[in-house]
Amino acid sequence: PMVSGGCIPVMGSEVRLRVFTGAGRKASCSRRDDALEIRVPPHVPSDDYAKAIQNAVLEWYRALALEEFRARTVVWAERLKVTPGRVLVSNPKARWGSCDVNNNIRLNWRLVMAPPDLVDYVVAHELCHVVHKNHSRRFWNKLATVMPDWQERRNELRRRGPGLSL
Repeated sequence: PMVSGGCIPVMGSEVRLRVFTGAGRKASCSRRDDALEIRVPPHVPSDDYAKAIQNAVLEWYRALALEEFRARTVVWAERLKVTPGRVLVSNPKARWGSCDVNNNIRLNWRLVMAPPDLVDYVVAHELCHVVHKNHSRRFWNKLATVMPDWQERRNELRRRGPGLSL
């Protein structure tokens, strides 16, 4: 649960939560060393306390996701020799990523909970769609040139995926 002393997954590692009373209009989060500090204003009613913490963590996750996904996209786009459009964080119910006709890459914010090798799998997968807009043999061959173990990563994501949620 999201209480002081609880843990959340961040890039495959467990990060401890520290909840404090703090100033501000709404609850906020920041990373401090090995912990995620959540500050909840004193005016938040006890009935809304858990929701305030969850919203603050979600906002923090989404910001981290955008930063991490953009950085990983630069690395994998160079390896794959492709030029994507924008990198966006999304909140779909049933997919990890997508690549649209303008080559914009959308990645599910929940992916930031997964280990880096699984994040890289989804990023590289979507970047292959810049060239191949389908899952043809050429698509999978392109992915295999930079990630020979893509099948193991995909299977691991399928195994862990249901647990990546708030």
